[in-house]
Amino acid sequence: MKTSASIPAIFVLALSSSAALAAQGLTGTVTAADTGAPLAQASVVAVLQSGTAGEKPSIYLSVTGSSGVYAISAPAGQYALCVHTLPQSLYLDPCQLGSPVTVTIGASAASVVPLSLQKGVRFLVRVHDPNQFLPLAESVTGTAVSAFLSTASVPQFPLPVVYSDAMIRDYGTVVPINIPMTVTVSSRTVALADSSGAAFGTSPTPFQVLPTDIEVTGASSSPITRMFPPPDAKIIHV
Repeated sequence: MKTSASIPAIFVLALSSSAALAAQGLTGTVTAADTGAPLAQASVVAVLQSGTAGEKPSIYLSVTGSSGVYAISAPAGQYALCVHTLPQSLYLDPCQLGSPVTVTIGASAASVVPLSLQKGVRFLVRVHDPNQFLPLAESVTGTAVSAFLSTASVPQFPLPVVYSDAMIRDYGTVVPINIPMTVTVSSRTVALADSSGAAFGTSPTPFQVLPTDIEVTGASSSPITRMFPPPDAKIIHV
């Protein structure tokens, strides 16, 4: 089973404080592209690009403070930069469905790389299970139904379970706007039907989020709010 992780297995994890930066390192400010405001408590992950097939990458992490500043001390080399924001955030990780950022750290001087995150929209595949078939069909929660997003640059992005109770289960993520996408939902153990009761096909379903769909700047991650999604959420019911 595939997971939603966008980073391979960790080889080295080095924590650095945003208060200090070695000469050989990387720094910058994480901001929201739509407002320019700094994004606090964002985890900036630098993944060293390995030149050897099969070699596990080195990974370095810094968490931004209230000013959005990150600072990473790392050896010279080429890195991919990922940004994991708070769960309730609508800003896209460039390593997932955003625009990937790569940077080269030199042997002596620090590199300054500002990171501007694009705002997206919540997308959910909501599986209704009034007869509670899903717990009977799986030993690990989330495995009875698979949901994948695809774009021109991301062939298959697995949607994780973001909410679950006795009656419904949501698979979801934050998706970009103005990007044609498809979602594929399937199961090997239960029969799926759409909201009208017709059999849910395994062919990809196309959709696209427009700028007018963004109405809410943020949303709580409480169970009640996730059960009743905000107005800006795009939902496919199964």
